[in-house]
Amino acid sequence: TADDPQITQDPDELAAGTFQSDDWFPAVALTYIGNWWAETFQLRFGWSETVVRPDLREITDASYIDPVTDDLVDGNPGVIPADVTNYDMRAEWFFTSGDNLTFSAFYKDIANPIEFFESAASDTNTTREIVNAESAEVYGIELEGLKNLAFLSPNLSGFYVQANVTLHKSEL
Repeated sequence: TADDPQITQDPDELAAGTFQSDDWFPAVALTYIGNWWAETFQLRFGWSETVVRPDLREITDASYIDPVTDDLVDGNPGVIPADVTNYDMRAEWFFTSGDNLTFSAFYKDIANPIEFFESAASDTNTTREIVNAESAEVYGIELEGLKNLAFLSPNLSGFYVQANVTLHKSEL
């Protein structure tokens, strides 16, 4: 009702549940193009800063059922955006046959990552809450390639094999 609304109308409570950010998110990318070991070779380095903002459910002082896990999740109006610094290096070889090979290495440093943590619940129920952890790191390597099968037979020229393997580690 207008006298007893479901969502607070108190300006102080509403202000406590919002955040505003006027930040710069710089990025730098360097690319070298040559012909080392293939017709076209690219070596790319990148650095960038970005932010991960919580979604509306995560900053609302309410609970919801996660559609993937069916767990009860408690929102948290105190959650703040997570700052991310990214570093990556990528080497790419492109061959005239259309084949390609890519090797990548990456590192992400995350301040205040937004995480789901288990919280107290009754019986056998699982409840999770949204909180900011102190920090996190994600790093790893990736190998990707594409090979046309025409080298086996001209009848296979329209077919190819593609693969991607990523090994990563994350620490929270």
